[in-house]
Amino acid sequence: MAKDINRTLENLLNLAREYERKYRYLNTISEQTELKELIPRFIQQVELATDRFRSAQHILYSKIGNIEDDRDTAINAANQLSQCFDELLIVFHVLIDKLQDW
Repeated sequence: MAKDINRTLENLLNLAREYERKYRYLNTISEQTELKELIPRFIQQVELATDRFRSAQHILYSKIGNIEDDRDTAINAANQLSQCFDELLIVFHVLIDKLQDW
């Protein structure tokens, strides 16, 4: 059990590090690139992230069927994860659309 907790914490730490790295990278690009060139790069990044997320989402839902303990909680968590992602994606697309008109 302690091994699982350590692995979970390490995974969360790695995710935080990766987030910081990606944030710095995109921030640097945004400061060095004209807006007209930046928008297509961001759109491409979102499309790639969406594809990867949807693939992981598919795997998650297929694996949830194998969870016997607390299956409903796992499904609700997956649904909430998906809803949050979709909300953030919508906000991003609206922002990009507005910036294209700018």
